[in-house]
Amino acid sequence: MSAPSFRSPRRDSSSRLPVVLTQVRDLLPDHVAEGELAWFFGESEAPSGLCSNFSVMAQIKRTGVPGLLLERPPAELDAAEDAAVAAAVIRERLDSLPEPYVGVLSAAFEPIAWPTAVRGAFGKLSGVAVRIWAGRHRERLARGHEHKAGIWLEARLAVEGPTLVEPLLRDADAVYGVAFGAYLRARGDGPSVVPEEES
Repeated sequence: MSAPSFRSPRRDSSSRLPVVLTQVRDLLPDHVAEGELAWFFGESEAPSGLCSNFSVMAQIKRTGVPGLLLERPPAELDAAEDAAVAAAVIRERLDSLPEPYVGVLSAAFEPIAWPTAVRGAFGKLSGVAVRIWAGRHRERLARGHEHKAGIWLEARLAVEGPTLVEPLLRDADAVYGVAFGAYLRARGDGPSVVPEEES
C-alpha cells in the first residue's frame, strides 16, 4: 500500500470551481485498524489478565503458594493468552512508529468522557484537539488530567465558537491522518488481531 499524499489540493486554473477539501481521516478508511486501536487503548489490559510482577511476588509472599493467580478455567486462560498476544502485536506495530504518532493515536482512541461541547465539536478527535489546544496554551497534561483540559477547552468554545473549532479541528484531523496512515503502513493488510468475543 502506498503512502497517502497530504499535500493541500490546488485550484485548477482552467476551472472556476474550487477544489473540495476532504478530511484526511476520510481518505484513510480502515475500520479493522480503528477497531484494533480502540481495543488496544481502551480494553486490552483487562482481557489479557496481565498483572505486574509486584502483585505476583506479593501473592507468593502472603500465601506461600506460587501460581495462585493462574487458577482460572482453561477457557479464561486461553482468552487471556489470545488478548496478550494481540496486545503484543499491536504494541510492536506502535513501537515501530515515531513516538509523537503513538501519542496522537492514544489521544484519539483512549476512552475519556469529554465534555459535551468538546465531543460535539470534535467527535472522535476530541482527545487530539484537547491535547493540541493544551499544548498551545502551555498546559502540561499529566496522565489522568486530560478531562480538566477538556473543561478549559469547553469554556473557550463557549466564548470563541467556530473561530476556535475550525482551525483546531483542521489541525487535529491533519495530525491524526498522518499518525493513522503510519499505523496503517506498519499494520499492512490482513484480518484484525483482536480476539473475537466469546458468546
